[in-house]
Amino acid sequence: VVYDYAHLQFSINTLFDFNGTGGYMNILGDHLELTPFLVSPFYYLFGNYTLLIFQILSIVFGAIGIFRYSRKEGLSEGVSTLVMAFFMSLWGINSALSFDYHNNVVGAMFVPWVFLYWRKDDWKKLLVFYFLLITSKENMALWAMFIFFGMFILKWNEQGKFGKKELIVSAFSGFYFIVAIKFIMPLFYEGEYMHFKFHSMGDSMFDVAKNIVLQPQKAFSLLFESHIDDPVTFGIKTELFYVLLLSGGVALLRHPVWLFMLVPVFLQKLYNDDFSRWGINGQYSIEFVPILALALVAFLKKTKFNPIYIGSLFLVFSSAINYKTFIKRKSIWYNSTSTNYFKSSHYDMVASRRDFESALRLIPENVVVSAHSSFVPHLANRDVIHMFPNIDDSEYVIYRTDETPWPMDMDGFNQKRVELENSLTWSVIFKTKDVVVLKNEKYSNSN
Repeated sequence: VVYDYAHLQFSINTLFDFNGTGGYMNILGDHLELTPFLVSPFYYLFGNYTLLIFQILSIVFGAIGIFRYSRKEGLSEGVSTLVMAFFMSLWGINSALSFDYHNNVVGAMFVPWVFLYWRKDDWKKLLVFYFLLITSKENMALWAMFIFFGMFILKWNEQGKFGKKELIVSAFSGFYFIVAIKFIMPLFYEGEYMHFKFHSMGDSMFDVAKNIVLQPQKAFSLLFESHIDDPVTFGIKTELFYVLLLSGGVALLRHPVWLFMLVPVFLQKLYNDDFSRWGINGQYSIEFVPILALALVAFLKKTKFNPIYIGSLFLVFSSAINYKTFIKRKSIWYNSTSTNYFKSSHYDMVASRRDFESALRLIPENVVVSAHSSFVPHLANRDVIHMFPNIDDSEYVIYRTDETPWPMDMDGFNQKRVELENSLTWSVIFKTKDVVVLKNEKYSNSN
C-alpha cells in the first residue's frame, strides 16, 4: 500500500483473488483507511518497515497522550507515570504488535489526545485527532459515535451542561460510517460491504440493531456464549472477559460511561461469524487499551485511597495477566513464539537467514511474484505481488517448506508443492530444506 501511494498510484490488492476470477480490488474497497496516505512519503526513508515503525511510534504517542491527560485531570506526575505504564502493559498492545501492521492500532492511539483536548476545550486540535481517528478505518467512526456520546454524558454528569458539540460530532460519526460503507467504498469495489459478518444476529446491520432490541436474551447470551457448535470455540469469549476484568475492568464497572464507549467494540467482536475475532489475539483488542487507561484515570481521581498504591495494584494485575496470556491462551491460532518475547525462540529464525537472503536475491525487482506470507513484506515493492498459493500470472514463486501457507492445510500444501516442482511449466532454481524458488519457463524463454 505504502509503495503504491508513494508512487502516486492507487493500491490494488493483488495478494488474493477475491471472487475467483482475477477479482483484484482497490484496497479502499476493503477498508477505507487513509493513514497509509499520510505516511507514504516516509517510504523513501524506511522502505518496507515504514508502517511497522509508525505503528510502534503511534503506541508511544498514545502513551504520552495518556500521561498528559492524567496530568490534566489533576493526577500527580508519579501517578500519571503509573497510568502510562498500565497503558503499555495491557494485553491489547502486545497482541497487536505480534501480528503485522493494522490501521486501527494507529487510530486507537489518537483517542487519548481527543480526550486531552476535549478537557482543554480546544476543539480545533481535538478535531484534528478526531479526523485522524475516523479516517484510520471506516468502523472507527462507529466507535467515535459512542465515544462522543459518552463525552456528552460525562459533561452532563460532571458539569450539568448540554454538550451540543459532542452530540453533533457523535451524529456526524454515525453519518460518516454509513456514507463510507454505503457510498464511498462501493466506488472501489462492486459488491456489499465485505466486513458485515454478524449473521448470528441478522442479515443486515438494520436486522442486527432490531434483533438486539427485540431479542435481548439472545443478544445478551451471544456476548458470552459461542454461536458455533464446535467445542474448539467454547470459552474464547469467557477468556476475553476474564482478561478484561483483571486488566482494569473494575474501573469500567465503577464508571459505566467508559464501558458504554466500548459497546460497538464488544458487538463487532462477539457477534462476529469469525471466532478468531472473539478472543484476545491480534489487533482485535486494541480499542480496549485507551478506554481502560482513561477509565483508570477517572477511578484514581475518585478513590479514597492513595492513588499511588491503587495505580500500582492495577499495573501489577495488568502485567500479570498479560504475562499469563503470553504462556497460554484459549484463543485459537495463538502463536506464542511471535508474542512471548520472554522466549528465546522469539528471537530466532526457524529457517536459515542465509537461505532466505539467497532466495530473495534471485527474484528481480520488476517481476510478478507469488510469495509465501513470510516473504511478502520483503518483496512488496512492486506493482503486482500475489500471496502463495495464489499464483495467477506470476513469473516467480517462492515459499517456505516449514510453514503451511494460509488458507491451505499441510496435505494440500504438500500436494501443491509436488505439482509445482514436477511441472513442465516451472523450474526449480533454488531449493534448500526450508526455502524453494521456482521460475516460470515461459518467462525464461521470453528472456
